Amino acid sequence: MQNDTRVTAAPAGAAARSDRALRITAFFAVVMILIQFGLGMWQNLYGSVPASDNGKGAFTAFGDAVTNGPAVLATHAVLGTLLLLTGLVIVIRSIVSRRAAMGQ
Repeated sequence: MQNDTRVTAAPAGAAARSDRALRITAFFAVVMILIQFGLGMWQNLYGSVPASDNGKGAFTAFGDAVTNGPAVLATHAVLGTLLLLTGLVIVIRSIVSRRAAMGQ
């Protein structure tokens, strides 16, 4: 008697779709990081933060930046939040795909 210890994996098509979705999500995260970098540089060099935001807590300052701040600062804040969420999605997709390395 042979001991059959094969591991059943997802069908090849499902694994390929999962890999593709993970790569697309990671690509958009890189694009968002580049845009975020540019917006942050623009805000730092040419923009101004309202003096009334000085000394506020992080969440209060974020809310004021999004609702009452300059357009570049608001976009920078919202895009940063989207980047955090995208990072979580990438981690979850990576765990679900159970692949040691994507380059294989």
